[in-house]
Amino acid sequence: MLFAEGIGLWNLALGLVCFVAGFLLLRRSGSVWAAAGGARFVEKYLARPGAAFVVAILATGLLHSSSAFLALLVGLSGSGRVPTAAALGAILGANVGTTTTAQLASLPTPKMLFILLGLGLFLVGQLYRHVLWLVSRSGRTKAGTASSPATFGLLLFGLGLLLLGLEKLGSAARFASWPPLARLLIAAQASPLAGVLTGTLVSALIQSSTLLVGILMGLVAAGKLGLPGAVAVIVGANVGTTADVLVVALGAPAPARRVAVGHLLLNIAGAVLFVIFPGVLVRLVVRQSPQRAVAWSHTLFNLSGILFWPLLPSMARLLEILVPDNGKER
Repeated sequence: MLFAEGIGLWNLALGLVCFVAGFLLLRRSGSVWAAAGGARFVEKYLARPGAAFVVAILATGLLHSSSAFLALLVGLSGSGRVPTAAALGAILGANVGTTTTAQLASLPTPKMLFILLGLGLFLVGQLYRHVLWLVSRSGRTKAGTASSPATFGLLLFGLGLLLLGLEKLGSAARFASWPPLARLLIAAQASPLAGVLTGTLVSALIQSSTLLVGILMGLVAAGKLGLPGAVAVIVGANVGTTADVLVVALGAPAPARRVAVGHLLLNIAGAVLFVIFPGVLVRLVVRQSPQRAVAWSHTLFNLSGILFWPLLPSMARLLEILVPDNGKER
C-alpha cells in the first residue's frame, strides 16, 4: 500500500512538472509564432464569425491553450478592429480547440516520439541559425530570432511533455489519495449543479481545464468517480477558466472587455443548459472507454456552443450595452 502511494505521489510530482513545462514551452513557441506574423494572420481572418470560429479552433489546437489564444484575441479586440460578434465566434472556436489536448491524451499517442522529434528539430534549427550567422551577413542581423524548424521543434517537444504530464497525472489519480480533492469530487456527484460549481471552483484555482480533465480521466478509470459527476465537473471547468481572461481584460478598452465578458456569458449559458438537461451529454459518451468518455464529453460540451450561433449578433448588442465605450480605460 505504501509502495503504491509512493508511486502515486511520484507520478503526481512528475506529471505536474511535465505538464507545466510543456504548457510553458507551448506558450513560448506560440508567442514566437505570433511575433513572426501569426498575430497578423489571425487578425486578418477575425472579421467574420465563421472564419473566426475556424481560425480559433486551429490556433487554440496549435497552442493547446484557449487562454493563450483568448489573451491574443483580447489584445486584438482592444484595437477595435475585431467586431464583437466575430470575437464571440472566435470564443466558441477556442472552446472547441482547447479540447484537442484531452483527445490526444485519451489515445495511445506516441508521446516520447513527439519529445525526441521535437528536441531533434529544435537542435537542427538552432544549428542552422548559428551556421547562417557564420556564413551570411544578413544572418547576423537575425541572430536573436528563432528559425522555423526550431520553433516547430519547440512546439512538438512541449506537446510531448504536456501529454506525458497528463498521462502521469492520470496514473497518480489511481494510486494517490488527496482528501481535500476527494471530498470535493464526492460532493460533486450529489447533483449536476454541485458538479458544475465544483468544476468552476477547482478550474478557477488551477487555471487549466486540460489539467483537470487529465485528473478526471484517471479518477473515472480507477472507479473513484462516476461518469455523470465527472461530466458535470468538466462543464464547470469551462466556466472557471474564464477567470484568467477576465483578469487579462482589466484596464483594457471596452471592446477587449466585451470579449472577456462574452466568454464568461457563453460558458455560463452552456452550463445552464447542462444543468437543465444533464443526462443528454452523459448518454452520448457512456459507451466509450473511461478516458475516451471524459475526453468526448469535454469536446461535445464545447461543440454545443454552436447552438448559440444564431444569437451572436444579439449577444454582441447586449455586450455593447453592458460594457459601454465611454472613452476611458478602467
